[in-house]
This record gives sequence, structure tokens and C-alpha cells, in this order.
Amino acid sequence: MPSSNTRFDLDSFDEFKVHSHQFVMWPKMWTPPKTNAALSWKSVPFEPAQKSSVADTPGVYAFIITTTDCFGISASYLMYIGQTTEQTLRVRFGQYINEIGSGKGRPKLVGHLPKYKGFIYFHFAEIQAEGTATPEQIEDQLLSFFIPPLNSSFKGVISQFRAAFPC
Repeated sequence: MPSSNTRFDLDSFDEFKVHSHQFVMWPKMWTPPKTNAALSWKSVPFEPAQKSSVADTPGVYAFIITTTDCFGISASYLMYIGQTTEQTLRVRFGQYINEIGSGKGRPKLVGHLPKYKGFIYFHFAEIQAEGTATPEQIEDQLLSFFIPPLNSSFKGVISQFRAAFPC
């Protein structure tokens, strides 16, 4: 085992910091949704080969990092929630693949998601135009419920708290 004064430990500490995220888990926000929308979620690994498996309709989506099993238990971390209205989920999935590959796009996503290659899953739910809730309404409710660390736009009290106490 290397001593605590070796460069390896400093590198490991730097790597540890790069992989640290702040999660807000606020039970007060875990109330049932205000909008009546029955969503059927699907999940695919966030890999270019999976693009054709993503729905070719508008909807909501989430990036979730899932660990491998350790003695029969694994964990999942919801990192980001988004929605599409002007384009399909498949098109948005492809845009993210291209942004990650080029290093261009939303800095929080482009900067964080590549660190977890092989552990990122793209979860999505289609929203039909004739439904009772819009993708924007569902996204807002999901954001308030989960408060994902890579999202930056929130409404109401969460927006006020994030502005006062940035993560």
C-alpha cells in the first residue's frame, strides 16, 4: 500500500473530487404529481448503437448512472432530466451522442457524462399530443421531485434556493 505522502494519493484525491456530486434529497418535494399522466418508461444504454431503440416521438427523458453490482446490490443516480417537444426523443439522443463526442454542448453534461461511460442509461417516456400533460409540465414536476444535480433551471422555491446556495 502506498504511503499517504505519495503522488498516487494526490491523483486519487483529485479523481475523487472530479467524481463528487451534490444530491438534494428533500422528502417535502416527494409528493404525488399534480398532473395525471401515465408514463411508460424505457431504458437503453447511452451508446450510439442504441439510437434506433429510442422512441421517434416527443417525450421526457433522464440520464441515470447505474453502478455494477457489489454483493448483489447496485445503485442508480439520476443526474439530469429533459424533455422534447419540437423534436423526437431519438433526435435528442443523437444530439447528445454528438455533443459528448465533440465536446460541444451543455457544459454540465458534456463535462460529466463521459466520466461514466458504460454506466450511463438514457431513460425515456413518450408523451402523446392528446395527453392531459405536456412534456414541459411533466419535466417541471420531475425536476421538482428529484432535483437532479446536472440540471440548472428549476421553478419556484427550488430556483430561489439554488440561486442563494449554488451547488
